Amino acid sequence: EEEEEVEASEAPAETELGAASSAVTTSSRRARRGRRIWIHFHLHMPAEGFDLVSGLIGKGGCRVRSIVEATGTKIRIRGRGSGHLEVHGVEEAPAPLMAAVTADLENFEGFRLALRLLIQELESSETRYRVFCQRRGHSIDAPCYSVGALAPEVETMMSDVLEGIPFDVPRR
Repeated sequence: EEEEEVEASEAPAETELGAASSAVTTSSRRARRGRRIWIHFHLHMPAEGFDLVSGLIGKGGCRVRSIVEATGTKIRIRGRGSGHLEVHGVEEAPAPLMAAVTADLENFEGFRLALRLLIQELESSETRYRVFCQRRGHSIDAPCYSVGALAPEVETMMSDVLEGIPFDVPRR
């Protein structure tokens, strides 16, 4: 069963009963797995006809799955345009399209490797996107991906891995 990683600011509105039940499930799940580190990469490659999500995850999810299996992390593509239905199982999250990476704090090295490998996939997607746009006569001036949000300790712990990647959030 897939665990949900929803920050409080992103959580959908729920009924009182749903909210109480969700809070109990979430806190017991967090207590079992320990402290988590996470990062969200916002994806800015919206050209009509360019299938970013399929290209990024690979056929049958093989690219993302290989990263997850090699690192012991969790990676989800979520938000508008992801195709991942998570709001009551009927709609995408009301958030920007993103790649979310999470891991237990104790799996620091796995998290570091997952970021390196995912960034390689993002760079590959960016190259495909720029070629796609160039062939259609479109110029791309903005970054194709950026750090949208991250756990407080991640910026310091991963500064070398994140070097050169734009941040949508203020740097610490």
